[in-house]
Amino acid sequence: MRSTLAAMTQFPAVSSIVWQGCIILLFCIAQAGQETLLEIANMDGCTTIATALMENIHVVQVVEQCSRVIETLSRDLVMRNALQKVDCPNLISKALFMHRSSPGVVYLGGKAHAGLMIAPPKKEKRSEREKRRA
Repeated sequence: MRSTLAAMTQFPAVSSIVWQGCIILLFCIAQAGQETLLEIANMDGCTTIATALMENIHVVQVVEQCSRVIETLSRDLVMRNALQKVDCPNLISKALFMHRSSPGVVYLGGKAHAGLMIAPPKKEKRSEREKRRA
């Protein structure tokens, strides 16, 4: 997994490396879960993915794979914040606009964008009546 991120960092403009790297990242996340997220965070993977998406925004298949990775990473609050810091919502919006005729990009990009725009859950305040009951 580390070598995948290293290759994506070293060659962000090579669409075949980015496409395959996204597939490997998704597989690693599915297998190891939280451990993989920590490795991605430690290796500044969010910046790598954002850079790769920016460099290959014209390639539909790469945009689809990057959108899958971003949507998967955005389920974790720390990763969502990191993706927002590297401007992933705007990159996804640009990709959606460029490839608005591609159903795959519209669907996957929309899911990724929605995942990035979810606000963290708020703590619910107990009503006065519930406080008195407790």
